[in-house]
Amino acid sequence: MLREAEKLIELLTADAYPIPYPLADRYELWLLDKKQQLPLALLASATNPPETNRSISHIWECADKLRGDFPSPDIDEARPAQPKDTNPHPHASSLEHLARTEAGHGLSQWFERLTSGDGKGLTHTHHKEHEGRILSNEQFPELLLREQRSDCHDQLLVAGYLDWIPPPCCLNSNSSPGTPGTAWSGQL
Repeated sequence: MLREAEKLIELLTADAYPIPYPLADRYELWLLDKKQQLPLALLASATNPPETNRSISHIWECADKLRGDFPSPDIDEARPAQPKDTNPHPHASSLEHLARTEAGHGLSQWFERLTSGDGKGLTHTHHKEHEGRILSNEQFPELLLREQRSDCHDQLLVAGYLDWIPPPCCLNSNSSPGTPGTAWSGQL
């Protein structure tokens, strides 16, 4: 019986998919930074080639405001709230402001993710030279929002947000093993 169980396990693990499972969405709309026009934050994704006339907001929002603000004890310690602060979502508002500032004019671009994880730039209305460009997998934020920031306050804000969002929200089939937030990565 033990031998039969081992054969069954061997058959099951031979065809097991890595977790997270490969995503069906191959097309991603990314908000681009204003300096290098590289992906900053994921705005949308699709399984089929995007319709260029489809209306999608090009403003990145970190969460549904009805859900409340994300906790960030490190930010609260670094910059304590003042009595006059009345914003019910100070962390979310600050993070969204940071993304808007880094994006500048709010340029975005659709990319088709290739099997290598690289992204091929699709139609871009403002910068024709970006159409067909290939960006390496490393140029896309692994957790769907660029993590590295030059300001330590901004870094704490982003880290607090990424710690707060549920793992399925930040899963990216192109994430490398051991990436924070992708604790499920591994084999079945």
